[in-house]
Amino acid sequence: MVFKTDGWKDISAVLDWEMCTLGDPMMDLGTSLGYWTTAGDPEFMKQGLPSSTIMKGNPSRTEIVQQYALKSGRNIDNLTFYYVYGLFKIAVIAQQIYYRYKQGHTSDPKFAHLNKASALCCNTAWQAIQKNQIDNLY
Repeated sequence: MVFKTDGWKDISAVLDWEMCTLGDPMMDLGTSLGYWTTAGDPEFMKQGLPSSTIMKGNPSRTEIVQQYALKSGRNIDNLTFYYVYGLFKIAVIAQQIYYRYKQGHTSDPKFAHLNKASALCCNTAWQAIQKNQIDNLY
């Protein structure tokens, strides 16, 4: 929230949590990894999050993290947590858009199956937890 004064009594704005980040930069890395699709991901994920990252020659999620650690000097020991958090964040966004579609607040037919994208993000997160890794989950 953004307050009008230092008195913290009058709210001037409420920020959308998915569109702004203050805090641990690993949260941003985890979300980026959630959007980073690879050739080995399920077809539905590649179609739902179309990206040039699936093309040959692009680094894997693990390679992205290794470069991030090298360049930033940050500790990446709890990477699975951040990846799972990123997937959960994406699942919430997809579910919110799907809900709006089902309520008739938006009519774009590409939103008709976002509930499946949300479920896939949750299933991928569960696989990442079970295997304690971010690549080769399926």
